[in-house]
Amino acid sequence: MPCGKLGPAREGVDERRSMDWIIHFVQSSQSLIQSGDNDAAVLFKQFNNIPMPHHDDQSAEQIRNGVVYIQTEAKSAAVAEKS
Repeated sequence: MPCGKLGPAREGVDERRSMDWIIHFVQSSQSLIQSGDNDAAVLFKQFNNIPMPHHDDQSAEQIRNGVVYIQTEAKSAAVAEKS
């Protein structure tokens, strides 16, 4: 049985949001929602009000590295599709 979409697409996240926003959202999406951030609230509602687990154990550098990894994999996939 296929799994439903559990969250927003990671590819291109750096094009849709600032790195500071991404870091804050990953570390504590609920605190971002509670602060009145409209984008975070819309994502929460879009994905059935299921809270993303807090990752306050992840440093800003670790999250940045994750975004770089996503960028690298997306570029690799695009090159592979053209081949």
